[in-house]
Amino acid sequence: MTLAERRRALIAGASKSRLPKEYQEVEWIGTDGSAYLVSDFNINNLDRFTIYYEYDPNGTTSNYVFGASDFPNTGHRFLHRYTDLVVNDVPGGIPRLSIPVGTGFYAIKVVADNVANTITCYNDVGSIYSSVSWRNFKNFAGFGFLCNNYSGAPQNAVAQANTKIKRLDFYDDDRAEWVWIPVPCYRKADGAIGIYDIVTGTFDTNQGSGSFIKGPDVNILEV
Repeated sequence: MTLAERRRALIAGASKSRLPKEYQEVEWIGTDGSAYLVSDFNINNLDRFTIYYEYDPNGTTSNYVFGASDFPNTGHRFLHRYTDLVVNDVPGGIPRLSIPVGTGFYAIKVVADNVANTITCYNDVGSIYSSVSWRNFKNFAGFGFLCNNYSGAPQNAVAQANTKIKRLDFYDDDRAEWVWIPVPCYRKADGAIGIYDIVTGTFDTNQGSGSFIKGPDVNILEV
């Protein structure tokens, strides 16, 4: 199946399974404090997009969840660190959209518009946390998952132990298609825990020195 066909299948719900039979989806994956991965996905070709993510920060205010900077770093950032979503300002600051911290999963929605230069963050009941002017400079490195791929050194910005991600999906609002859906899962053959991107059909696993942890198995019959 080509990438275009895969995307059409996702939108139409034509696929009968989110993952190939070699992989088992789980509710979430987390880190022991040393496990992380950096994907091939970036936001460099996106003008208007929406992020849906759900994560458990394990109650810490000194945390990293996902994101990247350009490399070498010139101050362009799009990442969730500590208690903020850090983004690029117009013409060039790093404003922060406040994200809640506590114990348990939080559902977050972020709507970014590089044409109107706005970005807005919502919680799971629709309340706006903040809105700032922003710009997608389109020179970001691959996104870190349970880390920030910051200045090309994701090993220095790994999420705290027991931080978990349940969802981190990116939707291109201009093209009306999903561009990254990293599903938490494990490979049945060897138990390797990681994320399977059902848009591109690629599986990524731990690139750090520790180990991922995983939630219970889930079974989804249809997209």
